Amino acid sequence: MALYQRGTQASRAALMDIARRADLRFGLWGGLKRIYKLAEAHHDAELFGVLAWRFDVERHRPSASREVSGGTLTYLRRRAWRYLRHLGAAVPELYPQFAVEVLRHYAPDTSWYGVWVAHHIWAHGSGKYSQDSFAMPPPGDMVKHRAFPDAWKRSPDALMRLLDVCESDPAASFAIQGLRKDFPEALRKVTPAWLDRLARRPLGSAHDFLVETLQARPSSTRAGCASSACTRRCWRCCCPPAPRPAPTPSSTPAPTRRTCRRSAWRSSWPRAPRT
Repeated sequence: MALYQRGTQASRAALMDIARRADLRFGLWGGLKRIYKLAEAHHDAELFGVLAWRFDVERHRPSASREVSGGTLTYLRRRAWRYLRHLGAAVPELYPQFAVEVLRHYAPDTSWYGVWVAHHIWAHGSGKYSQDSFAMPPPGDMVKHRAFPDAWKRSPDALMRLLDVCESDPAASFAIQGLRKDFPEALRKVTPAWLDRLARRPLGSAHDFLVETLQARPSSTRAGCASSACTRRCWRCCCPPAPRPAPTPSSTPAPTRRTCRRSAWRSSWPRAPRT
């Protein structure tokens, strides 16, 4: 609790790391629960997101390293989705920001059949869930049954941030499909700096999306990207190389093959006058 009350950037970073990695033991667990409730009350999207994600994925992890019951974790992840659902209904402009802060933390090795909150965000409308289970893989069409679709259509900013910071391909695919469906015009105006950041993401879906985005841009824009930031392999496959400058003619003729350094050195000496 002291870290949360401090409110400094360093204390929040430490708290985020604890929420992500620490074993859920009594003592620490009580503090994390209190911080989660404060994050809900204060609409703290960053801390709400990391704790909601942790409750969600922890439910189906081996319980040897924790002292928290499965029933408690089930309650907390259901509570996290309830908070998001109420937020989407009451303040839809805030819902994408909070949903992104949850989705960004799911790792590539997530056991997707065991998660609850993420599936509600991108597949709530499918109705394929029971009272305490949403056993399905990430859907192929991630926008067809997403919760609160009108909230996502307000601005591309949340989806672009998710693509910038997410750790898993399903989260990246959710952002990519949302951008393609709702903001095709925004994709034609993305900056080279944003494309460069996207090229550095270690996600296959992000790289495929980058190639498609660049191929859809005008050739003059692609050439500009190539000359400024196009340094990775996935950029080279779709960006034409920047033209090399033409060689400038030299004022002195190039030495012939037979010219060597010794002869050139001797010719530079002044000749002695003839007697």
